[in-house]
Amino acid sequence: MESKEDVESLIQALKDEHWDVRRKAAWALGNLGEPAVEPLIQALRDEYPDVRRKAAWALGNIGDFRAIEPLIQALRDEYSDVRRQAARSLAVLTVLSEEIVKTTIHDYESKIEEQDRDSFQKFKKLYEQELKKICNGLAWKQVEI
Repeated sequence: MESKEDVESLIQALKDEHWDVRRKAAWALGNLGEPAVEPLIQALRDEYPDVRRKAAWALGNIGDFRAIEPLIQALRDEYSDVRRQAARSLAVLTVLSEEIVKTTIHDYESKIEEQDRDSFQKFKKLYEQELKKICNGLAWKQVEI
């Protein structure tokens, strides 16, 4: 288990001037759990897509439902790798609690302006594809056992 000082050092590293340090800090925090959720949510707005992608992965790995709405917003990122990782992380959270994630997506979608709904539907499909992959993988593993 990491000490509080180690966690704080990694959280501070999310603000480092070098993007690669921030990316590696996001990865490390994704393996530590709850104390890292809020700083990782902030990292979804980093200027570098690799940092945003790793923050999205980390939030899915932690599995905290506070990340649902920020990950939904990340589905609209300008970079496809970030969108795909946000979709994967949302799919992981859906496996943990389908009701919570789907309700949050529905609520988010209902607040979108009419002209933005079509583009959001495209990003929502990406999430649905990733969810299907994860569910198919889980079914395969259950058969394997």
